[in-house]
Amino acid sequence: MKKIRRPIKLDVKEVKRRKRERIIIFFTVILIAVVTYVESRVFRGEMLDLPISGNALIFGLININIILILLLIFLIVRNVVKLIYDRRRGIAGSKLRNRLVMAFISLSLIPTVLLFLVSINFLSYSIDNWFSIRISDALNRTLEVAQLYYQQSADQAKYYARELSSDISKNALYEGEKFLYLKALVERRHKTYKLNMLEVHIQNQKDNVVIRDQEHPRMIPKPLSPASLEDLSIGKEITTIEQVGQGDLIRGAVPVYSLADPKLVIGFVMASYYFPVGLVDKIAVISKTSEEYRQLKLLKTPIKVGYSITLFIVMLLIIFSATWFGIYLAKGITVPIQDLAEATRKIAQGDLNHQIAIVADDEIGVLVDSFNQMTRDLKASNQGLEQANLNLEQRRKYMEAVLRNVSVGVISIDRSGVITTINRAAERMFNIQTQSILNRPFYEVLIPEHLVLAEEIFQEMRERGEGFIEKQIDLTLRDRALTMLMTITVIHDDEGNNMGMVILFEDLTQLQRAERTAAWREVARRMAHEIKNPLTP
Repeated sequence: MKKIRRPIKLDVKEVKRRKRERIIIFFTVILIAVVTYVESRVFRGEMLDLPISGNALIFGLININIILILLLIFLIVRNVVKLIYDRRRGIAGSKLRNRLVMAFISLSLIPTVLLFLVSINFLSYSIDNWFSIRISDALNRTLEVAQLYYQQSADQAKYYARELSSDISKNALYEGEKFLYLKALVERRHKTYKLNMLEVHIQNQKDNVVIRDQEHPRMIPKPLSPASLEDLSIGKEITTIEQVGQGDLIRGAVPVYSLADPKLVIGFVMASYYFPVGLVDKIAVISKTSEEYRQLKLLKTPIKVGYSITLFIVMLLIIFSATWFGIYLAKGITVPIQDLAEATRKIAQGDLNHQIAIVADDEIGVLVDSFNQMTRDLKASNQGLEQANLNLEQRRKYMEAVLRNVSVGVISIDRSGVITTINRAAERMFNIQTQSILNRPFYEVLIPEHLVLAEEIFQEMRERGEGFIEKQIDLTLRDRALTMLMTITVIHDDEGNNMGMVILFEDLTQLQRAERTAAWREVARRMAHEIKNPLTP
């Protein structure tokens, strides 16, 4: 089937409206995709660096979702209102369009609403489980364990430093001549305590004792801050955690007191534990996860609302798609129906040149093509019929001319006895008016005497079983005696059905009168001859 794309003529307002709707739908779909992507990242914690920014972003997404909801509701309501308005205006195909759209909306609305309700319940249950007390406690306890491990390590370092500081003070190992004993003691305690680093710093001495383990020979921490040194000088114990290389170094420092003056701080001992990158990263992940979880917990309700609105947008988008698809499908059906109705009206008005453009190759296209073929056939038949009518009209006029000009009277009657034709010769013969007897049964027109004669002739024809009879009859019409030769012929169609009869009347009155006159003249001539020339015996 050859497709012919028919240009649809739309007014300027309709073209602008459709262009505006396409732009709105395009940007709406893009915006929904962007918002969905951003929400997925937000709810995974990828874009929540600060609680304030997280709150602002969440509520901004909610506001955008609300705008999208209002926009989709507007588009849906607008399409439905337009359908109702078209139906009230009585536009052809509007009822079918409404039924199709309502069917699509119903088929999509019921499962969509059910899915929406189930999803909302499942989502609410899942989010409640995400932020349940058990999970929160587990994260907090995990973080506490990590922090406690660091704290215990720091306390352990201070304990070992305190033990070493006490031994140094009791034995006055801070004196210069006992430096070798001090170094040997620090080395032994380093091995005994399994520390990563052990340091002894004595005031007014050039050399300090610093022992590192063999696994980290280049581990060089930063010097203590002035504030930490100030705390040590007044007898406070301190703990520091600093990043060294790719790990954390936990240091516990305690002051060293003079043996002569137990309140005089003459130095400090610092024990250190080094935690490699693996443990540090794990603790950092735990800490970050706990912080993100805490921030997300503050956004529990907005997250619920955001997900619910997103699901609601999806539901509205499905309904809008069903509405749009129903309208599109209905147009594919109703527009050809409207064209068929319009074409039918034009054909009824006599316009057989009208053709419907084929816009589809489905059953509707077959129907339209069949209608066009029917129109072409009807046009050809109409042209043939007009030509046949023209020929019949010409033949009728010719026959009428022949009947008007022949001297024989011609009367035709149909099979029911109704007079259908009378020519002028018959009018003159019988002195009648055609309008007074045409289309009337012959038995209503004939007088009783003539009706009896007609019945006798018809009876004779039936007895003879022939469809033709020729008979001379004598009639008296208004004191006039007429002698006529009547010829009756029964008419049959091609199938042999009786269609009526044709009756020819030839006036023999003048002919008989002339014959009688001629005969009397012959008699008179002979009598005169006999008188002039009498016969002798």
